[in-house]
Amino acid sequence: SLPWEQFAARSGRLLHQLRMALNLEGVDIGSRGTGFLSGVHHAQEVTQLVEAFERALLRMRKEG
Repeated sequence: SLPWEQFAARSGRLLHQLRMALNLEGVDIGSRGTGFLSGVHHAQEVTQLVEAFERALLRMRKEG
């Protein structure tokens, strides 16, 4: 888990870039960067989320 102080000190610009990259993948983590999973999500949906994060991070890396 991430300590609260480290989470609170995150870069607003970087969080915005991650959120926009995820939006292009069909995922919205919310403006505070707090996405949630629940018991109604199945393995396939978790896999789709992980893959969306991977593509979003690759997009961010590529765009600098």
